[in-house]
Amino acid sequence: MLSSRALLLAFPALMVVGGALLVARNPEWPPVQGSTNRDQSDFEIAIDVSVDDENRMQIISQKQKIAIELLNNRCTLVEAASRFLDLNLQSPEATENLRFAWEGTDWERSLRQAVAFARSLSRRDPERFDREMHRIDDEASSLVQSESSLR
Repeated sequence: MLSSRALLLAFPALMVVGGALLVARNPEWPPVQGSTNRDQSDFEIAIDVSVDDENRMQIISQKQKIAIELLNNRCTLVEAASRFLDLNLQSPEATENLRFAWEGTDWERSLRQAVAFARSLSRRDPERFDREMHRIDDEASSLVQSESSLR
């Protein structure tokens, strides 16, 4: 027969296991006061962001700002591509991914990436940016051709 001490020591473990089984069988338990329906919008998910992730997000934000300047004709495509290249060279991972995605020199890849960012942003307001995207595409084509002829 079990001693009272053994039962006393086993009781907390049994409560935890019993509670886990209860919650597993009925995810609505315990009920939320004032609510009969719990959906995912009631929950907040917190994710720890690493320093590398923070740097990646910062670079993406800077690239979006450059693309907006390009679409608003506040910088040239050559300037945008050069700034993209500078940002890409800050991250060996970004440079490697860029080399995997496109052919050409790092500058040509950065040019293509600047155009891709601008195109993505221009889709939010195609009527406003359609003319600018045609200009950017034409300029990109001539820049890539002239870079290719120099090699």
